[in-house]
Amino acid sequence: MGNIGMKKSDLAELCILLEMYGRTYGKTAEAEELLTEMKRLYEEAGGTGEIRNSRGAGRKGKYPEETKRKILELRKEGNSIRKIAEETGCSTGYVQKLINEHMHKEADPGE
Repeated sequence: MGNIGMKKSDLAELCILLEMYGRTYGKTAEAEELLTEMKRLYEEAGGTGEIRNSRGAGRKGKYPEETKRKILELRKEGNSIRKIAEETGCSTGYVQKLINEHMHKEADPGE
């Protein structure tokens, strides 16, 4: 694939769309290869760090990473979701969501 001459923000957006496509329709070798190439071009264009949308749009996180780590630690200790929610001041739904996401990441470390 030759130099396609895209702006850094456009490359970042394309990477986001390719990742979303892979999660929705399943990852294929061609899509993974294209995503790798787009990430390489993004870095060459001066992009650094995690690729996010360029405008910073979207809902901001309510709880800091420290709270998330504490929730996961309390769960590993065997505490119930309700007790964790009371102790951290989060809703039970949020605690459940965070635990499920963590379990999904552990089950599929390639993502």
